[in-house]
Amino acid sequence: MTRILHIVLDICLLRAGPQDLPGSSAVFGPALAAYAFTSWLVSAIELGGTNALWLAVADVVMLIVLVHFVLLVRNFPHRQLQTLTALMACGALFGAVGWILLLWRDGVGDEIEAMVLPTLLLMTLTLWNLVVTGHILRHALSSSLFNGILLSILYMLISLTIYETVFTPPA
Repeated sequence: MTRILHIVLDICLLRAGPQDLPGSSAVFGPALAAYAFTSWLVSAIELGGTNALWLAVADVVMLIVLVHFVLLVRNFPHRQLQTLTALMACGALFGAVGWILLLWRDGVGDEIEAMVLPTLLLMTLTLWNLVVTGHILRHALSSSLFNGILLSILYMLISLTIYETVFTPPA
């Protein structure tokens, strides 16, 4: 398992790709569980436990559907397990760091100066997450990093739209 964690870190640093992970359900299962859990953790800060659970489930389903669709369109369905494993494992890592940063930001209260650093770090983490997701998709689709990042931005926009539509009360 230590070897897998090293590969995931290397993917996050753009030194490896999803093809470096084993295409195994024994690796995918824990990645899926970690991704769903960290998605729930991050969402629970703002939404509460039950709504965060629904959002985490929606997030997992959307990611699986997106990956399945784009790999099918590009005729690479055999890359699905490794791609999902990489996206979920890296997403879990980003989610854990994001959760810590959100707790830090929320813990400083309403003092604007104290919120600047955790907020900047959250923005940086979000941008790096988009790049890493684009990097994974580039390898999975045998495409350019630019196209991979465009797909990762599209996924983020779809996720935000669903979040806003389903979980934001009407004004």
